Formats: sequence, structure tokens, C-alpha cells
Amino acid sequence: MAFREKSAWISLVLTVGVYGFYFFNLSHIPRAAWPGATIGMTVGAVVVLTILQIVFQAAIAIVSPREANAPQDERERWIQNRATATAFYVLQFGAIAGAASAYFVDRFVMANIIVAALAVGQVAQYLGVIVGYRRWG
Repeated sequence: MAFREKSAWISLVLTVGVYGFYFFNLSHIPRAAWPGATIGMTVGAVVVLTILQIVFQAAIAIVSPREANAPQDERERWIQNRATATAFYVLQFGAIAGAASAYFVDRFVMANIIVAALAVGQVAQYLGVIVGYRRWG
């Protein structure tokens, strides 16, 4: 398995895990408590995800330092660009849904829709990289 594919798998699992935990906990908080809870939970999720990403990405880089420092070849750049383009459309849809929710619900629902759009956009990118390596790797 290529280093960048391993990296995408790690990022995919961590993103789904952290934001899955975030939205699971959010679903168990009464909606009236969202204003106080969402900011702290969002910051906490970002901090935890960042720390976990650093630890796990550093671990795979230590195991295979030559692969970690190797420049991307043309195929890897193509896979990354294709995955990013797909993720962009997912993120656009989520941003539009978040903007529309501002008119129909409240700003805390809008904020969580945008957080979900960012998370789902990242998941789409990681999946695009994984599929690209599986198909063309």
C-alpha cells in the first residue's frame, strides 16, 4: 500500500470517528442547550482531530521515511486533483444547505450543517484518494 493511501485511510478513519462522536453527542443534547455546547464541542473536535492526525501521520512517516519524503509522481497528483474536485462539489452542496438553513431554522443548526459539510467534504476527498489508488495504483 502506498504511503499516501495509508495516510488517506488514517485520515478517513479519524475524521469519521471524531465527527461521528461529535454528532452522536450533539444528538443527545437538548436543542435548547446547543448555544453553549456547540462552540466547545466544535473546538474540542478540531483539537482532538488535529492531535490524532499529527500522532498517526508521524507514526507512518517514521515507519517509512523514504516514502513520506518522496515527491508525488504524475499519477499521484492526478489522483489527488480528482479527489479534491469531487470533494469540492460535496462541500458546495453542504455550504448551500447551511446557507438555506439560516432562513428556515437557526444559526446553531446552520453552524452544525457547515461543520458536517466540512467533515463530509474531507471524507469524500479521502475516499477519492483511496479509490484512486485502488483503481489506478
